[in-house]
Amino acid sequence: PPRPCRPQIALRRQDKSVVCVPRPEWNVPFEQYELTSTKLREFLLRSPPCTYYAYMNGSAGSKFDLAKPWGALKADHKRKKVFFYVFAYDFPFVWNQIGVFLGAQKREFHNFGHEEWRTNVTAYLGFIPSYYVPTVQELLQ
Repeated sequence: PPRPCRPQIALRRQDKSVVCVPRPEWNVPFEQYELTSTKLREFLLRSPPCTYYAYMNGSAGSKFDLAKPWGALKADHKRKKVFFYVFAYDFPFVWNQIGVFLGAQKREFHNFGHEEWRTNVTAYLGFIPSYYVPTVQELLQ
């Protein structure tokens, strides 16, 4: 089907109950860009410090309610800067799975649902865009 030449991007306000930026010990690759002076930057600096805006691509799921976030806009109120982060596709799910795995690793995998975790990660690999798969497979090795 015909698509517009520009991507259809939506921003969805999130609270920080969902981890936005990965923890340094996770060693997960991501990109970070600073927004220059724009109206969007000024708006984000006025937003509450406990929020960020998840980026979703409307053409990825044809409807924004089906789309998964792949990036975030987050204001650093102390430094008066706004950053755009590019993460893994559906990063809240990925961060959760990394947290589950690392938590189990600390407990020497006692009471760790190997099969459930593997099923969740396999399902994730089945619905992410194909160009993400090689990078994710490298990270999981």
